[in-house]
Amino acid sequence: MKYIYVFLTLICLNSTAQTLYPRIGITASVNTYAEPNHDIKPKIGFTFGVGYNKTLSKTISLQAELNYIQKSFESDYLHTTTVQYGEELYALHEKRSDQYNISYLELPLLIKARVLHDDFFVLGGFSIGMGLGGTHKYEYDRTSSYLDPLHEEASGEIKFDDASSTTNEDVYFDNRWDMGFHVGLGALILKRIQIECRYGLGAINLYDHADSKNRCLQVALSTPISFKRQKS
Repeated sequence: MKYIYVFLTLICLNSTAQTLYPRIGITASVNTYAEPNHDIKPKIGFTFGVGYNKTLSKTISLQAELNYIQKSFESDYLHTTTVQYGEELYALHEKRSDQYNISYLELPLLIKARVLHDDFFVLGGFSIGMGLGGTHKYEYDRTSSYLDPLHEEASGEIKFDDASSTTNEDVYFDNRWDMGFHVGLGALILKRIQIECRYGLGAINLYDHADSKNRCLQVALSTPISFKRQKS
């Protein structure tokens, strides 16, 4: 797989007719990790980078990109249990919210196909991403008719290194590397601004012992910059 990746990248770099796509956008991500009584919700992040496009035919082109991307999500836990004290029964309510903001450096390779009109396109491909780290924040509330209310909150870092280096507030993930598959569509507006919507499916779990793959929706704007290399 890595040889295919290098080969396709070299095709782009050896192009005489080139187009660069500086891009910036927002992301909305979730994760497939699901424990009982947990609800995974998307959080908004951002992305920026640059794409390098080579035209292969009238309708098909190949694009390599280098992007910084945030894959952020929230995990909400809500649970009620019954506690007996003497002859009395009390309801214990627990609520916890964990927010994860994970940063990646990602290298996608994409095939773009113009459809219906030169200004509309679809795309698909795959990517390799390296986790850079991130931040984690949680809030916890406990209430009941018997115990005093309890509120806790803290923040820490997201790490991919040795788990022994983490603190109580830090979160450790087993896998720094991610591989994803992308599909999307877009349009070129007034020949100047390209708007694109892309959905990515992560294929590698964050935790070795559980299904915990990234899912990421991107909406990005870019400005095509076309130029030609001078032949020596």
